[in-house]
Amino acid sequence: LLGLTDPLLLSPLGPGERVWACQRCSSGYHEQSYRVLHERNGGRCVNCGHPGGLVPVTLPASGAPASSPPRVELTPQALVDLPRVRDFIGQAVGFRGYVHAVHRSRQGTAFIKFEQSKTPFGGFKLVVFNDYVHHWEECGLDLFDYEGRWITAHGLVQEHDTWGLEILVFSPEVIALADGPVSGPARKPLVWTNLA
Repeated sequence: LLGLTDPLLLSPLGPGERVWACQRCSSGYHEQSYRVLHERNGGRCVNCGHPGGLVPVTLPASGAPASSPPRVELTPQALVDLPRVRDFIGQAVGFRGYVHAVHRSRQGTAFIKFEQSKTPFGGFKLVVFNDYVHHWEECGLDLFDYEGRWITAHGLVQEHDTWGLEILVFSPEVIALADGPVSGPARKPLVWTNLA
């Protein structure tokens, strides 16, 4: 598992790290991803869907990793489009879309909408739960600055009983600005400020 990429956060598993490994497909997850899968995906692996098969493993403190990608890039070929996203419920996928609006609920959860709808939380959207908004704040990023932009995002596809089809994300590192037609007024650039 050393050096393999966490399929939810897209970052490599490091030496000496305690990770969670899928017993069926050998995917490995950081502690944060494991908590997300436990809380939001019934403990199922996002690669094979195996329920309850994640076990803790401590990686060797030294040694050559199996691979050493600094971060997985979301290439156009790896992205799922809107008509196909429903086929990936319970899995982690990359998606590219135009952000029509950003809304926050009273509880602080952010809804980054890829579809226009009559309600603030309707239509296909990216969701950042209030528990994770601080990751954006620590980097000096404002979730509302995604509005009016094309972005790519990597996250867990879910169909919520009330809110419908959505992609859950937990870190600003899995969202990137994407090329697309220019729309609306010029917007200030998104800049990382507190990276340490």
